[in-house]
Amino acid sequence: MLILDDALSAVDAETEAEILANLKAERADKTTIIAAHRLSSVMNADEIIVLDAGHVVERGTHAQLMTQHGWYQKMFTRQQLETKVEGAVQ
Repeated sequence: MLILDDALSAVDAETEAEILANLKAERADKTTIIAAHRLSSVMNADEIIVLDAGHVVERGTHAQLMTQHGWYQKMFTRQQLETKVEGAVQ
């Protein structure tokens, strides 16, 4: 089992995608837990669990969570917008 605690927060989006692709290839059929604030780091996970004060408040795949219009959907949309704005400024 591999546990990553916000390990991708300091890398750019391109590096994050490369690391995640390598993890997926190397960790196939193995348990990997990724704790992240940047939701793009977990959007392709088999299961995403959203915690609030130690309690599970949402659980599912990216597609399932996006249809629930809860915290995950709102934060993912916000982070995507922030990424677009940052890209436009540079």
